[in-house]
Amino acid sequence: MEVLRIFGRNCRLLRRVQELPMLELATRAKVSRTTIYKIEQGEGNPRLNTLTEISYSLGVSLSDMFVSVDLDRHTK
Repeated sequence: MEVLRIFGRNCRLLRRVQELPMLELATRAKVSRTTIYKIEQGEGNPRLNTLTEISYSLGVSLSDMFVSVDLDRHTK
């Protein structure tokens, strides 16, 4: 599903910008590192509360996590 890929891409981007290890994000969001990995890969079917916890742990709203960003435009 495309929206989960967008969420996963944004999750990975925000985590890296914040220099947050995957395990630390998993701990903050109360999920496993494997769950974070799968979400960042656009795999699985995470629960809404899991996505909410991850968003909160990254300091952004859940709705912001579903906004597709043109990375080329923002990295040049």
